[in-house]
Amino acid sequence: MIIIFSVYRFLYSIHNFTSLYNYFPLRNVYFQNHQIFFSFLFLYDKIKVRVTQCQNALTFISYFMKGAASMQRFEQLEAFLRQRKPSEMKYLETGELSKSYIEMKYTVQDGKKLFIFDGYIPQNEEFTIRRHNRFSPVPEHIHNFIEISYVYNGQFTQIIDGREVTLKKGELCLIDTNVPHSIAVTGEDDIIINILITKEYFRNELLLNSFSKGIITDFILEVISETANHRQYIIFKNKEFSQIHSLVCEILIEIFFPSIGSREAVSHYLNIFFIKLVRDFDYETNG
Repeated sequence: MIIIFSVYRFLYSIHNFTSLYNYFPLRNVYFQNHQIFFSFLFLYDKIKVRVTQCQNALTFISYFMKGAASMQRFEQLEAFLRQRKPSEMKYLETGELSKSYIEMKYTVQDGKKLFIFDGYIPQNEEFTIRRHNRFSPVPEHIHNFIEISYVYNGQFTQIIDGREVTLKKGELCLIDTNVPHSIAVTGEDDIIINILITKEYFRNELLLNSFSKGIITDFILEVISETANHRQYIIFKNKEFSQIHSLVCEILIEIFFPSIGSREAVSHYLNIFFIKLVRDFDYETNG
């Protein structure tokens, strides 16, 4: 029925109804029933308008619901990141560093004791992502993985190879293996995200798949080199905070509230993350 009405409307738009009447095979029937026909056309137009309005309303509702769900996820993440960990509450109560430092391996360089952070990335995993413990300082240490410290909120200060570096919200630092560094006390609102990555992941995923010649590639080549001194780091200052922050939030949601395919999603997000480091950040390096 709708097709017939559409054909009639098409003919009506091309010819006037006087000409159409003269050539219409069933003109007598049509003439006698033209009022009914126009009534159906009018009704069809009204229905079509209403259907379009309903479709637009449903589209709006769908976008609204998706936006509301997304906002709820971000609010849930924010609340989770601001919760105090048991280790944080213990330090606030006692003022003592973790007892794990007592048994932790260490080395001595230039007369300074450097703890060796090992085993932070789970076995058979290529990366791990965690929130930095607030309130307590972190003694000078080294590790055999790559560390990315992203300032989700607030700020924090590191001493990296003897240099004081303060990062603010939206900024991050990429630290090579075996670079001595320590972290000063952070406050309640200082939320730092640590992304720890193996050298193998850098080589297999980032160097081979993501970049042409540039600072990240040079950094990675140093990282995987057996002869390099591994004393380099890069400080990135974001020019487009909202985009990279949204990407970090998506990564954290997949990590802290995992579902099917979360690990694979994070791996892809990290590739995009490093591409954006090159495209959207200013940087400074000690190299």
